[in-house]
Amino acid sequence: NSKKVIDTIYPSVHPISQPHNKKQYILMATAWKRGKNPEYILELAPYINNLPIKMAGKWIDPNYKVEFEAKIKKHNLTEKIELIGEVSEKKLSSLYAEALFVLQTNDDRGFGMPALEAAGKATTFIIPKDQGVCKLFKDKTHGYYTKEKDTKRIIELIEKLTNNPDTAVKMGKVAWQKVLDNYSWEQHAEQLLEVVNKHTT
Repeated sequence: NSKKVIDTIYPSVHPISQPHNKKQYILMATAWKRGKNPEYILELAPYINNLPIKMAGKWIDPNYKVEFEAKIKKHNLTEKIELIGEVSEKKLSSLYAEALFVLQTNDDRGFGMPALEAAGKATTFIIPKDQGVCKLFKDKTHGYYTKEKDTKRIIELIEKLTNNPDTAVKMGKVAWQKVLDNYSWEQHAEQLLEVVNKHTT
């Protein structure tokens, strides 16, 4: 029996050429559906004093979006939470690049593309730990990892980045450099070629 060899090549993104000036908002971006638990942001929002929250991405079930909008209104958070909906790649890129930081609260136990997308746009992040993307970046250097629904810790980190925007900008730039060095599509292609050459020579 020949032993199987598994080579891991991580996903890649198109990093921006230069960091953008930051605007004062938190970005959450995903395809929203039941199970992603967007309702959790309703628990966090009252403790987030200074920054609005932009939620970008398609709502798979339009009725669920209507339900969620009603909950936002019921909690008096219409000034705090903005549902942007589905956007073009270009618009999403600028949303990532101009956000002070990216927040992901639902532990998908997949790879965790929002953090990689954010880093490619020179934006730091707060995400659930133990996703695949956490192997690419360093906690407290490129972004922050938390337990899912560790409300106290998540609020602490949001306040830390909100009150120290220069820290957020600095962390975003360090994460961006990591992507430039390792996770651009050019790097991805080179890694694929290396694997192919290794197994065919």
